[in-house]
Formats: sequence, C-alpha cells, structure tokens
Amino acid sequence: MEIGQKFLMQKENRKIEENEISIHLFEDGYIFSDNLKTTFYKKSLFTKKTKPSELESINLNKIKVSFISFNKISLFIPSIIFNEKSHKSYFEKSTLNNFKYKTYFDKLNSNNIINTFFLKENEALFNMFPLNKISIISHYKTILLNTIINSKKKSYNDNVVYLNLQKDSFDVFYFIKNKFNLSNSFNIENTEEFLYYFFYFTEQFNLDSNSFSIVFLGKFESFKSHYSAIRDFQTNISFLNSTTKNKDFFDKHPSPFLANYFC
Repeated sequence: MEIGQKFLMQKENRKIEENEISIHLFEDGYIFSDNLKTTFYKKSLFTKKTKPSELESINLNKIKVSFISFNKISLFIPSIIFNEKSHKSYFEKSTLNNFKYKTYFDKLNSNNIINTFFLKENEALFNMFPLNKISIISHYKTILLNTIINSKKKSYNDNVVYLNLQKDSFDVFYFIKNKFNLSNSFNIENTEEFLYYFFYFTEQFNLDSNSFSIVFLGKFESFKSHYSAIRDFQTNISFLNSTTKNKDFFDKHPSPFLANYFC
C-alpha cells in the first residue's frame, strides 16, 4: 500500500470544448466524451500493449485531457481541519489494503471544503494516459457539490436534499440554510430500492415531507419512474437543469447529469 502525489486544484466545472476529452472512470469501464459524443469502453480493451483502435489518433500534445473518478468512496472534510500529511488516515485501512494507490484531493470553489479520494495505481487506462499527461484529475462529487453551491437558489425550505440519480445508484447532498451539511451514496437496482434508501436517509434526520425541499440534478427520461414515485410522498420538488441538450450524452452515460462536464 502506497500513497502517491497529491493534487490541489480549483475546478473549472464546465462543458467540454473542442480539442478536449473528458475520461470518466467507472468500476466496469471508461467513458470517453468529447464535445460531440460519448463512448463507453470495457476495461479489458486496455492493456500495456493494446487499446481501442479509434483512440490511437489521440495526440496528448494537442488534446487536453481531464480525468474524473466515479468511485463512490470519497470524503468531504472541512479545510480548516484537513491535514495533507495525514492523508491516508482519512480512509479505513480495510478499504485500501489489497492494492497500491495514489491519493488526491480537490479544494472546492467555496474554499472551505476538501474532497479527498484515491486512484488505483494499476488502473488499466494509465497504460495509455500516464498521470503526468492528464491535465486535470478530479472526483465526480466535487463537480456535483460545486455545481450545487454555484446554482441559483429558488424558494426552497431551510432543509434541501439534492439528489443525483445514476444508472445503479444515487447520491444525496444535504443542505441546511444554504450550507452544505453532508453527502452519502446508495447502490440501488430499481425504483423501490431508491425509495427505501431515500426514506431511510430522511428518517435519520427527522425530515417530514413539509420540512424540506427536493432538488433533482437534471431531469432524464430514464429516471421518470423515480420522479413519479417521490411525488406520491413529496410535492416540493425542483430540477436543476443539465448543461446539454444532446440526448446522446444522456442515453449512454451511467451518470447523465455529468455526461459532458470537463472538470
């Protein structure tokens, strides 16, 4: 087990532009997104000697590459108590015992929160894209939280629960009086499990239906059943608009709200 170099960077949190590629790391593969399309590749396609043929033409001297980890394990820490020298102590030993890794951290745009995370050193993608060739490395929850903090606040209750739906999970960001309180993630397989864990979360904080607002990050056809299920119990629901109208990004991306973000 090893700790590697740590990075502290302000995030751009913007849409992908020409001559840019945003690579999104998931458990089962990688999403490559440019300003026109998004493509999924299985990890097995990347070895020390081989890679998908259509990626051969990428010139790292001309293309700017960002890397976004979608590993759900990350920790938000108040910057005032964050200790860079004790970085590895923030993760449980059992989580990182079986592989070599490098730790990273993002400083959010609000400057008072650090998001710390890790990447496996043997990640197959690094055979093609060495870390020193990647312009920006970030974590998806950093981008989500930055987006929420920078969004225009409507007539919400003092308690606001932001929900980011993904293909097989969802993320919760809980705010009290416009201040970030905590975040959590839950793996789900269907709408029923989504409701179960959502109400589990609200019960932990004694939130009844009249005491908080729900804000979904984006509105997507694939999650229509989730929206309808929540409306049976809660009517104070809003949607934070996505940054693209290109349906191709939505249909192929496991986390559609972030489909075309360049961190």
